[in-house]
Amino acid sequence: MKTPQNKTLQLLFTAAFLLSALPLAGRAQTSKELPPMASMRGTGSPVAPVNPKKFSFVVFGDSQGQENHPTLRAIYKDMKTAASPSPALALCLGDIIRGEPTAPFQSKAIEKQLQYSLKWAKRAGIPVYNAPGNHEMDDVVSLNPYTEMPSLQMRLAYEKVIGPTYGAFDYGNSHFIILNTEDVPPPGVPGPPPGSELEFSYIGTNQLAQLEADLNANKGKKHIFIAMHYPMYAHDPARDQLYGESRTALVNMFAKYSNIAFVVASHEHIYYNPKDPNNVTTVAPYAAGDPTRHLISGGAGAPFWQGGPQPWAFHHYLLFEIDGGNVTVTIKRVR
Repeated sequence: MKTPQNKTLQLLFTAAFLLSALPLAGRAQTSKELPPMASMRGTGSPVAPVNPKKFSFVVFGDSQGQENHPTLRAIYKDMKTAASPSPALALCLGDIIRGEPTAPFQSKAIEKQLQYSLKWAKRAGIPVYNAPGNHEMDDVVSLNPYTEMPSLQMRLAYEKVIGPTYGAFDYGNSHFIILNTEDVPPPGVPGPPPGSELEFSYIGTNQLAQLEADLNANKGKKHIFIAMHYPMYAHDPARDQLYGESRTALVNMFAKYSNIAFVVASHEHIYYNPKDPNNVTTVAPYAAGDPTRHLISGGAGAPFWQGGPQPWAFHHYLLFEIDGGNVTVTIKRVR
């Protein structure tokens, strides 16, 4: 990252990083494993399944604070009858607000957007766990050149209104992990090269160490599901993929574990399956021990990219149904 010409912003960014190294109350920064993950504040806790080997959950991402959330309303209405019993929980994949950063930072404006999105999350009727995106985490760190990166100020606003930015929890025979791909980077961490369309994303060393310890501690779980905002295998990797060393670390780490069933991400406002890129209708059944699957679900209301045919661009959510060692995924289109 180039040194900002705006000295005030530079001082604020450096101070933010130094503060970010301090543990926050109620957050197990020194824990060997991932801290317990809470749902978005006020959306409740999952009810234990009658049969821990048979349950369902939903996945969606990129609602981006639509006025009155017509797409989310359609998703919430549809998912109540999508499975029997009804889905137990939802994994939201970030960008729940528009979150356009400003200089200087305006905490109240960001908190107001977060509170609006939280109000709508409560209407889901089930616990919603969010993997924060760049819209929730990014702030202006340089005016010349104009640069957005994760900031402590944005993280604190998010934690105040929504809850923790990452962690893990168990449900049924499975283990769920929520990652924050927008950790506050230490000074000197380079961003994408000049002229690149790739956005900055970062997973810090502490979160990575906790993640690996957590995966080691949960080798006995039938399935592990991982939710994150930036995808590891994007439709447009030159612009949208998880950046740099963070992606390399996850690729190498996940290869060690045979029970990571699915990694779900958004950021791209589409549905995309990198292993079956031309299929926007079905997802192949999964059986325990199969190679890890990656899916992108960013159809919860954000505008679609402009230009060219877009067979992947449609409003949708994903329904996951677990039956012992088997997982079926249904692409549920909504209007």
